[in-house]
Amino acid sequence: MVETKRKINETPEVDIFIDSSPESQRAKTLLDQRGVSYTETTFGEDLKAPLSPVPPFLNSRAGQYQGLSGFQDYLIVRSLG
Repeated sequence: MVETKRKINETPEVDIFIDSSPESQRAKTLLDQRGVSYTETTFGEDLKAPLSPVPPFLNSRAGQYQGLSGFQDYLIVRSLG
């Protein structure tokens, strides 16, 4: 099952793809702490498409970022403006 959430009345900066793993939850918390608006797509256990990104995954205008370290890299790029 895929569930998508968006903060109301905000244009999201990024799209994130997460699952229930601790790494995905930490990545989401990083964005929340920095005030990054996002559209969230949650992958359930029953969805394992061969071409789907492996969560956590972040898609932005600045590029695509994989894993917790990728989320941290995005935040660095974002801070540089």
